[in-house]
Amino acid sequence: MNQLAGINHDAAGPGFSHILITPHFVEGLDWAKGEYHSVRGLITSEWKREGGKVTLTVTIPSGCTADIRVGDQTKTVGSGTHVNIY
Repeated sequence: MNQLAGINHDAAGPGFSHILITPHFVEGLDWAKGEYHSVRGLITSEWKREGGKVTLTVTIPSGCTADIRVGDQTKTVGSGTHVNIY
């Protein structure tokens, strides 16, 4: 879960109040999906490779925030479902 999908806790945000999403887009794989049932709710991270692009879909539980880190880019998001294309 914490490798391909990239779902990780943030030590500075105990109880998954803040989540780190650091997916690994591995060559030779077309998709990966992971989920974690935290004390705050379900966290999901899924990526799919289509053509030369990767679509990352992340769901963050209510009342939580997350940093989505891909390469040298970091995007901070709130609760809900977020779709990003890389």
